[in-house]
Formats: sequence, C-alpha cells, structure tokens
Amino acid sequence: MSLRAIARGAPGTLWRRIYTVKNPGAGNDVTFPIPAHRAWELLGVAALLTPSGVAGNRRPVLTLRDSGNVTLAAVASPTLITAAQVTPVTWTNGQGAPVVVGGTAAWLPLPDDWYMMPSESLTVTGHTDPGDTWTNIRVTVLEVNTGDPAYVGSLERQVADHLEALYELTH
Repeated sequence: MSLRAIARGAPGTLWRRIYTVKNPGAGNDVTFPIPAHRAWELLGVAALLTPSGVAGNRRPVLTLRDSGNVTLAAVASPTLITAAQVTPVTWTNGQGAPVVVGGTAAWLPLPDDWYMMPSESLTVTGHTDPGDTWTNIRVTVLEVNTGDPAYVGSLERQVADHLEALYELTH
C-alpha cells in the first residue's frame, strides 16, 4: 500500500515535512524514532560529520530498523572519510549510484519507496572516535497523520467552524 493510499483512508493530510534532529553530542550515533500516529515515506536524511583529528577512517552508515530493532536496510558510504575531514553526508531517494566528491561531500541512495511506521527508527553512525560529531541533522519525509487525537480534534473543529460560517452566509 502506498502512503498516498494510507492518506486517503486516514484523518490526516499528506505533507512534506523536514524534521530537525537534536545533535547527539560527540561520539554518539543519531537515532530518530518515527513519531506516534505518523506514517512516512522517507525522502532524505542529511547530516554533517565532523571527525576529530584522531587518526582513522570513518564510513557513514544509515540504518533503518523495524519496531523490534531489527535492521531492515543499511546504506554505507563506499568511500572512507579521513580524520578532520568535515563532510556533509546526504542519503536521498532517487539518488541512484553513490557520489562522493573527494571526501568533501557524499550523496548516497536510499532504498526506493521506503515507508516507515510508528516505533520504527533510523540511525546515522560512522564515527570511530569519541570526539567525532554529527550536527545539522535533517530528516525529510512525506508524512501522514494516522490518527493523533489532538490533530483529528483540531480538524473536526476547523470543519465545524467552516460549516458555521457557511450557515451564517446562507441564513
């Protein structure tokens, strides 16, 4: 079933949304759970990897996991990033083959038409030193609300307001 089909049967609206993920601090992976009452088509993940000056190569990896923390897919950079080489890394839908520009930027493919449900997660990793950091982390998705009561309640209130306004105009 496509996300568009889910959207037709759900009380929410399909929208493109960019989540800004809190920086995890030096030496930590980034794990981002899919919020409750949301269904996603993953369009892209972008982050800035700042390796420490400690020797050793880094290989950025995006891991997609199900609600039981089982790895469903992992996309790794084919090229290593060296120490102290600040590199923007982007995983994107429709990318095709990986493109790494002299270690100064990396564009990596996502699995096609990747849908995610609440309690699934994505993790960005690839550091090898406690001083390495991930920053400027963004997750771009097509999102549909699958029944958040607060959201549904606000929609019901908007519909009621519109109906009241229409009634006022016609009577």
